[in-house]
Amino acid sequence: MSTGTISTIAGTGAPGYSGDGGPATQAQLKQPHSIQFGPDGNLYICDIGNHVIRLVDQKTGRITTFAGTGKPGPTPDMSPIQGTPLKGPRSIDFDSHGDLWLATREGNQVFRLDMKQKVIHHIAGTGESGFEGNGGPAKLAKLKGPKGIAIDRDGHVWLADTESHSVRRIHAKTGILEVMAGTGAEGDGPEGNATHCKLNRLHGIYVDRDGSILIGDSQSHRVRRLRQKKVEASAQRIVSIAGGQQDRTDIPAKNARLYEPFGTAFDRSNNLWIVEMAAGNRLLKIGSDGILRHLAGQKEQGFRGDGDVGLSAMFRGPHNLTIGEDHRIYIADTWNGRIRVFDPGSGRVSSLAGYEVSMEKARGSGPYCATIDFSGRYLYIADLNSVWQMDLKDNTSKRIAGNGKKGIPQDGSLAVDAPLVDPRAVAPDRKGNLYILERGGNALRVVDPSGKIKTVVNSTGAKGNVGDSGPALDARLNGPKHLCVDLLDRVIIADAENHVILRFDPIDKTIERIAGTRKQGNAGLEGSPLECELSRPHGVTVHPKTGEIYITDSYNDRILKIENP
Repeated sequence: MSTGTISTIAGTGAPGYSGDGGPATQAQLKQPHSIQFGPDGNLYICDIGNHVIRLVDQKTGRITTFAGTGKPGPTPDMSPIQGTPLKGPRSIDFDSHGDLWLATREGNQVFRLDMKQKVIHHIAGTGESGFEGNGGPAKLAKLKGPKGIAIDRDGHVWLADTESHSVRRIHAKTGILEVMAGTGAEGDGPEGNATHCKLNRLHGIYVDRDGSILIGDSQSHRVRRLRQKKVEASAQRIVSIAGGQQDRTDIPAKNARLYEPFGTAFDRSNNLWIVEMAAGNRLLKIGSDGILRHLAGQKEQGFRGDGDVGLSAMFRGPHNLTIGEDHRIYIADTWNGRIRVFDPGSGRVSSLAGYEVSMEKARGSGPYCATIDFSGRYLYIADLNSVWQMDLKDNTSKRIAGNGKKGIPQDGSLAVDAPLVDPRAVAPDRKGNLYILERGGNALRVVDPSGKIKTVVNSTGAKGNVGDSGPALDARLNGPKHLCVDLLDRVIIADAENHVILRFDPIDKTIERIAGTRKQGNAGLEGSPLECELSRPHGVTVHPKTGEIYITDSYNDRILKIENP
């Protein structure tokens, strides 16, 4: 039996933090833990005692600090890789896009380091230690000293959450955190059902070539294998949750007739609120019991009822709604030129002070979309000419995009000075970007936090019916009506005249069809979303906890849900 030779490629053997810019063999490290070779061929080292990630250039042999400052500290979302503190960088892995994923043990968080943009994205963990938030958004969950991270071929992120004695997974599409193995209590088995098997201080995790997960169960002194039950795309199912033949409310939503549903939104209690356009002019709610209730508005169009109970109020072609931190429902009462507010506590309706368009101009420049950002402070309004931002603290407003002229904006120009073509819907993401969907421009634009605009879907603005799983700039839309962002800040688009729902990924700049056949119709329920016909869908929203996608299939008078998105 022949023996190999061993040599040192980084570190002197003495603990410390020195040597950046020089040979790696002359640099001091302090408790190096996880290592990975990146797509660039360089070696990345979790230098946990120094709270940094070190990089060894394989061509020159020189070492530098890639991330971290040398002192522990908070890592804000969207902060630059260079110069931002880390807290206990314990484990790293690279995904198929070449981005670096990091689990911090002392920080109890997961980050994605964008290697192209050189920024850090917060993915999971509040920073507090715990075993809470399973089944919900990973960002809002608590982790407990994760010491292992691995990315599988589908982009799911697997964590060895050491102090909770469990394997947890962040779903690539929904951002939901799930427990895949372990009970949360330390122990040793029994083997079989993964979520009934107790584990004990996991220290490593690895994705095997067959997709199974290998786990270093340190205090049980075992290496375990977790075999996944893969959910294929065909397992996705689209179902109807509202819209039937009975012309009344206070019955199961599946049986109740809707009249041109447009906007939907979830409140904190997981009630789904619906506003109907000109055929219905009503504000409806589906509670956790599945019952549809009528809260405000009447089928007849009009303008009245401010200060009165909701059922006495009248709307005129409302297109959209959003829900504030104060639990109030903000309705884009489009053809009345106002934002109407329904207070669930008092049951009364009012008009929001600080915004009003005359009824003579409302059809051409009324509030077609209203949405509140994730801070709860700002209300954004799209009116077919411009996009406005209203500060809900003092009800002051300002124009932030669109100069009132029609045209394709130049990439990199200031949004407030740029032309737009019928901005119909607007949606902020969690990073401070603002997406604008143009009905007449058949395009999606984004305004970055500095106020500059660029086109991200359909560079030409021409109408069309193409763009499945390809570059988003090459796609063609046709009269898109609404959009929202999902739990991963991807953009969901209701491409109404093409009768499809699309999803734009801002990371790889691609677009894909996720529902609809591109043929108008109503067939295909209870099966694959891609085989279900739609009829001019005018609204989309995402459940804030499950990530499930809800579609207002407007001309079929129904609300649909995509399960397992």
